[in-house]
Amino acid sequence: MWSSPTSGNLFVGSVLRGIAAALEQRGFMALIAETQDDHDRLRVTLENLLSRRVDAIIATGARTGDEIPLQAVSRSGTPSC
Repeated sequence: MWSSPTSGNLFVGSVLRGIAAALEQRGFMALIAETQDDHDRLRVTLENLLSRRVDAIIATGARTGDEIPLQAVSRSGTPSC
């Protein structure tokens, strides 16, 4: 799963395609969530993904205030970066 604050950045599209291609080669599928730079959306998205027991989480664009939901991911044991 990929959680991004804004997919409007042209660079993000290339990164997403690369991640999706690498995952597909290994039998996985990328799930993408747009948080729109909103702390609450990030929290809800991460909670939802953790409850669904995703294999891993990749989060980009973390900013001040995102530490608490990101720490929850770390504590869950779900691989993340």
